[in-house]
Amino acid sequence: MHTLRVQQLSFAYDKKEVLKDIELQIPFGKISVILGANGCGKSTLLKNMCKVLRPQKGQVLLDQKEIWKYKSKELATRMGLMPQSAQVPEGISVFDLVSRGRFPYRQAFKALDSKDLQVITTAMEWMNITDIADKQVDSLSGGQRQRVWMALALAQDTDILFLDEPTTFLDIQYQIEILDRLYELNQKKQTTIVMVLHDINLAARYSHHLFALKKGSLVAKGKPEEILTPSLIKDVYGLDCKIIEDPYYHCPMVLPMGKHKA
Repeated sequence: MHTLRVQQLSFAYDKKEVLKDIELQIPFGKISVILGANGCGKSTLLKNMCKVLRPQKGQVLLDQKEIWKYKSKELATRMGLMPQSAQVPEGISVFDLVSRGRFPYRQAFKALDSKDLQVITTAMEWMNITDIADKQVDSLSGGQRQRVWMALALAQDTDILFLDEPTTFLDIQYQIEILDRLYELNQKKQTTIVMVLHDINLAARYSHHLFALKKGSLVAKGKPEEILTPSLIKDVYGLDCKIIEDPYYHCPMVLPMGKHKA
């Protein structure tokens, strides 16, 4: 069992403080979602947790060891990241992009071995993209590209997976497909998943644990049914709402209270 802990973490872009004294521990083998209004520091926190950004204060500990003390390849065998706006290398095929997930395990100038190929094949099957393996990634739709990036992250075969807004700009059917796949991955392999989501109701449906940020500070953490309250939504989003039980999933459901009346 691994441990991933954030201790008194603060981060600033130039002189503008974005995160303030964040203290949290990620539940292992569970799905955690970071919530908050635009600009509150969600993506910045995620990037600090996976060594994309370095905090000005505090630290992130993986198995009691500061993540900046891990060599890049070693850390990449433990945690994977699917960024929000990944750049597609020009002219690369789906298979070649997914195969890059095996980089941490390969020696320089060595070809893919049988284990690499098996992991890549499984990742592509998992994301249902084997039929487009030879297509160029830049020719695909947004939903297809997202599945390819997911397959790359799965091919990295880590115990921890970070995802920065994996459903952004996707139609609802693709959002559900991506989240269903992540849920299945967690259930079958006990992969620890940490992601940023905008949709509160999807976060409540698919997560085991929530972290709510407001202006760079952690204001609530816990199970969705424990922390999702009208007062929290008002505090974090400035939105009046009612909380009811989802009639199908039996998780909290946020009903925004606008000015419009039927």
